[in-house]
Amino acid sequence: MIPQLTQFGINSLLGGADPIITWIDRNGDIWPLSGGLAPIPPLEGVNMSSIEGLMASIKMLTQQGALQDGDTWMGAVYDPAEITVDLEVFANSPSSYRDITRRLISGLDPKYPGKLNWFSPEMGDWWLPARLGKQIDATWKTSPALVGHSTMAVPLHIDQAFFQSFDSVSAPVGQSGGFSNMTNLGDQDEWARYLVYGPGTVTFHDPGGAVTFGPIESGQIVLVTTKPGVRGVLDLTPNQPTTAQMSYWQTWLENIIDLATNNNVPPLLQTFESWFGIVPPQGNLYSLLNGRFSTPVPATPTKPTTWSMPISITGGTAQTQVIGALTPHRKWPE
Repeated sequence: MIPQLTQFGINSLLGGADPIITWIDRNGDIWPLSGGLAPIPPLEGVNMSSIEGLMASIKMLTQQGALQDGDTWMGAVYDPAEITVDLEVFANSPSSYRDITRRLISGLDPKYPGKLNWFSPEMGDWWLPARLGKQIDATWKTSPALVGHSTMAVPLHIDQAFFQSFDSVSAPVGQSGGFSNMTNLGDQDEWARYLVYGPGTVTFHDPGGAVTFGPIESGQIVLVTTKPGVRGVLDLTPNQPTTAQMSYWQTWLENIIDLATNNNVPPLLQTFESWFGIVPPQGNLYSLLNGRFSTPVPATPTKPTTWSMPISITGGTAQTQVIGALTPHRKWPE
């Protein structure tokens, strides 16, 4: 909905005391829920009366021996956040009420998430990708269309547990190397990711030891992810065939080779696959990654600090680039 400013809303925006909370639904419709852009009767729209569960619960990972007093802390993880947003719908006619309610509910879906956006003057924009978590609780005692007002409690499920904001992106690193400079504005340590444009071999001088990737050829584009437990190398080279795009003979050949080798393809057969356009010319690109990343970009929630890592390149040209990025996350958006 297009927000209409009132004098109260203008004062709220100028004062900066209230955060601006906005719901962007799966259809792309924008619903200002709280703050200076939110509708206040007699303006029509949806207003947020309360919200709870913004911070995800914590699960302690511990071990305890049979005769041990207490336990041994092994780590901690966050559960998905479960948020309940209490909403009020205001309308000046039965037809308008039904239209607003219909669009609001159609934009909430368990399969396709929307975005709950939170803006404050100090911290800027932070948001939660949110999907409908349970059935909407809407209990009406009178005809809501007749009175032009109703309330509903909307349960939202947050897969990732944290608010996120805009990526911190480092300056491209040219053919001879340089530094990847990123700032983590969140309160969680973050693992960077790097987009590598060939040709050449890239060395990431991680504090825990050098990590090399390559060589890759001119025109190849590869995403290198540093987070442990996540697929470390992803081929993003344009026009690479996906499984759905392979010809009948390519698919048949790949299946036969996988069956014969139990998915452990030897170098000679990798070359054979490359001739038929099934894999990159180097074979499995993950095999070009040597070493392990050990150090995330530290969180600097109160005093933003730039984190730098040297990167060197051998065999590069003017087309060689390395672009680093991270997505900051925090428990609380203000």
